[in-house]
Amino acid sequence: MKLSDLEIGPPLSQGGQGTIHVVLDAPERVLKRFHEAELARASDLEERLRAMVAHRPAGWRETSGHAMLAWPSDVVHDGNRFVGHVMPRLRLTEVVELHVLSNPSDRNDPHPTTPGWVRGFTWRHLVRTGANLALATDVLHQSDYVVGDFNERNILVGSDTRVTLVDCDSMQVPNPRSGPPFLCGVGRAEFTAPELLDVDIRITPRRASSDLFALAVHIFQLLMEGVHPFDGVWHGDGEKPRRHELAQRGLFAYAGDRRLSPRPTALSFDLLPEEIRELFTRAFVLGVAEPDVRPTGREWFDALGRCASDLLTCTAVERHVYPPHHATCPWCLQSRLVQSLRDEARRLVVTAAAPVHAPVRRRRRVRGGVVMAALAVLDALLALLLITQRNPTLAEVAVTRVAAPVAVVVGPDDRHVYAAGPCCVVSVIDAATGAVTATIPTRHGVSGLAIGPDGTQLYATDTVSDTVSVISTALNTVTATIPAGPDPLGVAVTPDGRTVYVAEDTDPGTVAVIDTATAAVIRTIRVGGNPAAVAITPDGRAAYVTNDASNTVSVLDTDTGAVTATLPVGEFPGAGQYPQAVTIASDGRFAYVASPQIGAVTVIDTRSLTLVGRIPANGFMIVPPGARHAYLLGGGLSVIDTSTNTVARTVPTDLRPTSGAISHDGRRLYLADAAGGTVTVVDTNGL
Repeated sequence: MKLSDLEIGPPLSQGGQGTIHVVLDAPERVLKRFHEAELARASDLEERLRAMVAHRPAGWRETSGHAMLAWPSDVVHDGNRFVGHVMPRLRLTEVVELHVLSNPSDRNDPHPTTPGWVRGFTWRHLVRTGANLALATDVLHQSDYVVGDFNERNILVGSDTRVTLVDCDSMQVPNPRSGPPFLCGVGRAEFTAPELLDVDIRITPRRASSDLFALAVHIFQLLMEGVHPFDGVWHGDGEKPRRHELAQRGLFAYAGDRRLSPRPTALSFDLLPEEIRELFTRAFVLGVAEPDVRPTGREWFDALGRCASDLLTCTAVERHVYPPHHATCPWCLQSRLVQSLRDEARRLVVTAAAPVHAPVRRRRRVRGGVVMAALAVLDALLALLLITQRNPTLAEVAVTRVAAPVAVVVGPDDRHVYAAGPCCVVSVIDAATGAVTATIPTRHGVSGLAIGPDGTQLYATDTVSDTVSVISTALNTVTATIPAGPDPLGVAVTPDGRTVYVAEDTDPGTVAVIDTATAAVIRTIRVGGNPAAVAITPDGRAAYVTNDASNTVSVLDTDTGAVTATLPVGEFPGAGQYPQAVTIASDGRFAYVASPQIGAVTVIDTRSLTLVGRIPANGFMIVPPGARHAYLLGGGLSVIDTSTNTVARTVPTDLRPTSGAISHDGRRLYLADAAGGTVTVVDTNGL
């Protein structure tokens, strides 16, 4: 098909691969036009799409006309040059991404732009959604396609519970010439099958059984209030392994292994019919050694269909539905459990004499509705029970209540502090009084936050909409929303304020460079797997990016955009694994890379680009300008002597901050605690 044959309208959306345009003379279709960089990177893209157009999966569109797959219908050329493809148009205002339904808080209190039907979804709808997702997966597998990057962002659901899989052009496609398949080289660790976690997925063909692991994760989260199957309370030795590490060991939280148990207030596994419980055990336990035993999409479709048909309705609350093996409504029992915890917490609050700081684990998205509410209550309850033992030695100046802060920054004049998190607001705090003077609404939650050198602009990353919001600190409002690549997370502004660097948490990973004058992405730089954080040197010449999945740090030349070095910090003895945070000393001499999972900080000499030290301490760094000390937040607050790169002392505290910032005069630390809903100010003179 020729581009000249299509009447192209304005862009509907833009992503990392290309731009979506409406086709005006065929409004049921859209054109995906690839960016020049994507065309140059993926040399086999045209051949891949030709194979997809010629070999559509049987049943990709239901007899009703609903498209289970947003499948390419034509390859498009501009002259003789391949530029994109045509595919069905989806009414994006009428559908939601899967996580909106899996997450009870998103269903019960949806964003203003979310369709109203979301509030009416019951557990029966969730069961049917899982069945329809399984059916779409089976349709693909029957034609030898593999989803590959099977994450919740690529699954759209309508009010009738029907599912559409999108981003199909990144799937693994069989080669019609009997050659190797066209691979899917990306994926998220929490949805990646255990057998693929230690291989290079960019060069490794996948089997349908790997999709079946991700399918089971999605179905589990739909049925169990957004809880991940490998979340729970760790009773084993050492630090709790990460989700994908637990998956590799088959430590499904509900399998009865003593090392990992469900959280006390999580839904009982017995909520589910025995048939479905057995399918989950096959997917998460038996499937580790034998991936082919994982339930197929057809098995899930049949089992969930039977479950939906057999559900009973509660006589007390019509919205409550449950399987018939329960004598009474399990949802009512859960509600009473949560209420009893709340009542007990209120009773203890009366006698509490100190603030509560509950621990929180760093995650991009907050999931859980009823379960998360109960967990929050339980965490608070446990903290209150221990309050008489609390003996903080930090010199706490003030504690400000804000909505679940996961990021905090200080303005250049030290007069204002900005805190943000998943609750769709940025809180503005007066540094002198500790009072919240304004709240700035954001479209979704904030994952990362940075402030320009003149203090007039904030930059907030949003992993839900894959955007970066520009916020005016004078107007306290969002003035621009910049489309970014998938999962923008860490963010930093160059000292001259002209560009913003955004770490996009995918594998392979990228860093987007934004021109602040035009509020547009001007460059995308390929780095290692799952970049989480980015920091700029004081002279603005280099950016350091931590790559969590590949255990490396990428060093970028900010003038040319070239990757000048890739430092394999994971090979440094005892340090560097899973690097998640980076900061640079005020004189630019050293970069400090924190790996909280293993309790170590790697020190990089920025002149020689060599690894010169390891600090055995757990947490993330804050380096005050012009000072000899850095502060490491984790199990206590460690004071680091930056002249020797050693721990000078550790101050015990029960604070468990998720991030922190320091005033420019180095006198105050601001510690954000998402679980406790606080920003605590600490006087550094008392450390």
